[in-house]
Amino acid sequence: LNLISIYIEKQEKELDDQEQTVKDYSIEILNPPEDTEPEEWKEYFMTNFEDIDVICCTVAVRNDDLVKSLVKRREILQQIRRALPPGESSLDKKDLEVIVRDVKEDKGCKKICCGKGLPKLYDKLLMLEQKIKDLAVDDKPVTSVFITFSRESSARRVLNILSEKRHSFHEGDKPLCAKEAAEPSAVRWQDLSASRCQILKSLIVPYLVTFLLLGLSTILVYILRRALLKPVYASFAVSGGNFIFPMVAKALTDEEFHRREGKKQASLYIKYAVFRWINTVWIIFIITPTPSFLMKEKQDLLPNVYLQFFAEIVTITAMEITDVWQNIKRHFLAPRSKTQEDMKNCMRGNEIDLAERYTTITKVLLLSLFYSPLYPGALFLGAFAILLNFFVDKFCLMRSWAPAPRLGKSVSSMNRKFFLSATGVMMATVNPYMWAGFNFDNLCAVDGKMETYFGDYEFLSLNTEGNVTLTIDNETQMYQYCEQNLLRRGRFPALPRFQRLEWMSSGQALGTRIYGWVGLGIIGKFVLSFFGHIIANFFAGKKKYKIENTEKPPFFARGPEVHVYIPEVKSDAFPYPLVACSVKTFDEKLFCWQSDRPYTDYDLTLDAEALLEEDSTEDEVTHIADRAFSKVGYWEASD
Repeated sequence: LNLISIYIEKQEKELDDQEQTVKDYSIEILNPPEDTEPEEWKEYFMTNFEDIDVICCTVAVRNDDLVKSLVKRREILQQIRRALPPGESSLDKKDLEVIVRDVKEDKGCKKICCGKGLPKLYDKLLMLEQKIKDLAVDDKPVTSVFITFSRESSARRVLNILSEKRHSFHEGDKPLCAKEAAEPSAVRWQDLSASRCQILKSLIVPYLVTFLLLGLSTILVYILRRALLKPVYASFAVSGGNFIFPMVAKALTDEEFHRREGKKQASLYIKYAVFRWINTVWIIFIITPTPSFLMKEKQDLLPNVYLQFFAEIVTITAMEITDVWQNIKRHFLAPRSKTQEDMKNCMRGNEIDLAERYTTITKVLLLSLFYSPLYPGALFLGAFAILLNFFVDKFCLMRSWAPAPRLGKSVSSMNRKFFLSATGVMMATVNPYMWAGFNFDNLCAVDGKMETYFGDYEFLSLNTEGNVTLTIDNETQMYQYCEQNLLRRGRFPALPRFQRLEWMSSGQALGTRIYGWVGLGIIGKFVLSFFGHIIANFFAGKKKYKIENTEKPPFFARGPEVHVYIPEVKSDAFPYPLVACSVKTFDEKLFCWQSDRPYTDYDLTLDAEALLEEDSTEDEVTHIADRAFSKVGYWEASD
């Protein structure tokens, strides 16, 4: 596992070095003054730093609630458009008032055509528009600034200088704090102003719900396996839970605040990993009695481990390949869509969930390593499941999934540093207990003879008719109950000296002793590495950014792909992002997507202007984009 981790880290660096994107030329200022413009930042850097050419500057402001409200308004208008009766398409407020009044008065067939939801949607729309008007009144302070330079070396040189904490924007201000910028598609503009306290509070409910669902899943699996004796159903319930839970987790995580998409994916990854690891690996281990570990009845452990692999290989693969819901959307719902946007939404496919793909692999890896001492075939089944998963993912990536945003390496780094290591720790912790517990019958041989039990005993035979007589005398080997699962007795590490009554052979005792101490060493190494990493980061000085000897191509020489930091918000209701700044202030070639409609149709500042025109002064309407929205400045690079 250490070699795999080293290999993944090496691949991360190679891939990052091979592909140059806008983030390699950019930095993010975390503590800018609250009233600055893009032109001021360009002048600041070109005046105070030698040989610097600023290509683009995006000034992000604290307008999270306003942007979210405008996006919600667009979504409600989309729902109203779908609910309009045949022949009606206008979303003008006066026309909507007439239609809603007719629906409420039940005139003609409008109530049948529209349904009762239209008046409620219209009421929500009016409340939301009033909220938007209130939010758009005040000037919004600047919270972050993204600067894109013409050369990568310029960005790294500026980062090194600003890390010295000696440069401020205005004399007397705090020194500027800067860091490497994320990819433009990985910035969550609607949460960019969220504080750490807001982020932590938003995490409480989703994680509580995750553990609640995990408890319900445990109860369901226990009932199916132990009470109803339906282990096949229990295995498919586990796989079904692993498949359905990501949908619930996504809805929960959408309510969280995250400044970067990579952080959101990391939060999803933690939920997925905790739920799937416990649901797939630990539940059946905990609820299975020790004597059932090596038995072959359908309610015992090993048959259920095999069924779990079978369900992972067959069920999950079938669900991914068939992709039933997306095929229904493409072939049934898309031709019947009322608008072009609805049809495009039906055709775009599922977005790649990087956190879900990582946990699918680590879940199978943990299942294989966890039960390998009892079931060596699990290693082969796990290898086959991972190989099959690779080809299925490749097929879906090329044929089914929608293009994924650039998220960076946060999820990969978390998987490599923590969860892959945690898999090794669990293996090192549990496997010695597996060796120590053989034969898992909870019976220990008694050296002496218990004359109290001597005599003849009759038992009802389950295989033949009549009773069977059993004679106990001096020649009979007698056994006594002893708990052979040291883990359930709370003994750590698994060592032969923790036996109350000896059941291990000399070879088993030696192997358990070696395995136990080696496992303890692996756990110790992980603990030291984990806390050493935390301590090193805490006491680390300022980070130095390496400037390559060979200069990378300048930003303006990257061809048509000159995408920069444009505040955009994605919504499932629309095939393209909604733009949270005025698109009139920069060239349209800076967008990383193309639509058959003008970009002004996606401009949220125009929505705010249209609402303010109803009861605001002309000056307030004219300057709404400057007062309440982020600003983007772009300048052609000098040769």
